[in-house]
Amino acid sequence: MLQKFVKLCGHLCDYYPKYYCELNFIKQYWDAAKLQFRVVSHARMLKKMEEKMLGCLDNIPLKQIQRCITTHLILQD
Repeated sequence: MLQKFVKLCGHLCDYYPKYYCELNFIKQYWDAAKLQFRVVSHARMLKKMEEKMLGCLDNIPLKQIQRCITTHLILQD
């Protein structure tokens, strides 16, 4: 019912398998950003950490994000 309601509202409803996080492209994107964050120098202040994390999210190449999404869509069919 929830999926039908979401689609009726004009949105995409996408479910992911509970224990298969490698199929979740959002998780893949987040993991790539966390890896970059570990490489950059450490920050002691929360504000600085937030800035660095946002920078790491912005630094993920668009091609890599598209590849994660394409892989997800292929595996979903």
